[in-house]
Amino acid sequence: CIRDRNYKGPNPFGIYSLIYDIMKNLWNRKGADIFEDDFRWDNTSDPREFYFLIRARFKYDRLSKGWIIIEVRGAHPSDPTKNGNFTLRISAFLESEISLKGLDKFLTPFLNLYLFGFYHKQRRDYLDDLKKNVFLGIERIKKEFKMKSE
Repeated sequence: CIRDRNYKGPNPFGIYSLIYDIMKNLWNRKGADIFEDDFRWDNTSDPREFYFLIRARFKYDRLSKGWIIIEVRGAHPSDPTKNGNFTLRISAFLESEISLKGLDKFLTPFLNLYLFGFYHKQRRDYLDDLKKNVFLGIERIKKEFKMKSE
């Protein structure tokens, strides 16, 4: 699930604090589940270019966790009366890790039956939850920045 959004208008860097608000209040992520992987701010140019990459982790069970990744690239003018811009990319994926270490080969078919019989549906539910959260985040951003629907 990947969504791109473009914005041109006042206070484009306001997206930074809005994203943290979405993660903490809309998605109910705690500080340990939010990762700021990259942050760049070029103070030498006008408009000031910025870039950041933030991830939110969703722990579902002992086998699976989901991630929503938000990447933003933009330019913020030094004159507050001028417009700036940003491009926002939101992506999500589900990560499941199953260890076969120590399992007898006899148990492997039962594990496969569990994974494809029951756990496949569970993973689909987790993916639906991630998708719902992505769309809730996009709607909140569109509302705050008065962006048109695409």
